[in-house]
This record gives sequence, C-alpha cells and structure tokens, in this order.
Amino acid sequence: MNTTSARNKLAKTSLIFGCLSALVVPAILSSLLKSPLVMHISIVSFGVVAIITGVRALSQIKQTHERGKGMAIAGIVLGGLFSILAICSFAGIMLGPILQEQFEGIQRGLSTPVP
Repeated sequence: MNTTSARNKLAKTSLIFGCLSALVVPAILSSLLKSPLVMHISIVSFGVVAIITGVRALSQIKQTHERGKGMAIAGIVLGGLFSILAICSFAGIMLGPILQEQFEGIQRGLSTPVP
C-alpha cells in the first residue's frame, strides 16, 4: 500500500467551505446585505461546494491513500448542516407571516360565542 504524507487538497477545500458556510458568511452577509434571501442562498451555495468537494476528496483519498479523510467528512457535515439550517430558516421567514395570520384567524374563531 502506497501511503503518502500529503493531505488531499479537495479535503482542505471542503473543510474551508464548510467553515465559511458555518461562521464567516452569515456574519459578513448579515452586516453587509440586508436581504435574507441573498444571505441564505450564499450559505447554501458554500455548503453545496463543501459537500461536492468533500465527496470527491473521499473518492480520491480512497484511491490515492492520501490523508485528509477527517477534513473531508467535516466539510461534508458542516456544509450539509448549515445548508439545511439556511433552507429551514428561510422557509420560516417566508411562512411565518402566513402561519401567524392563520393562527390569528383560528383564535378569532374560537373566541366568538356560539349562539
């Protein structure tokens, strides 16, 4: 078995983009861009890059026996987690007013006396 001490570059890239989706991007974009849509799309796009590069890194690591499997897995997990969180929070932002209106309608219906 040919073992090399080099770390896989795609694994490093995956971890970097996973961390960007988790930490840097939300902080920067929330202060610079007041649009939640742009912020959420950016987080998801960084997460998707982390997932794709992480999966490709794992494939390369399996073939070349390079180091970096943990970094690739961490990038996939971070990218996936924060992409899912961004999608869910954006759905909450968009559905919040609709659900609130429906809930208030139900409350109004329950508070009216029955003849």
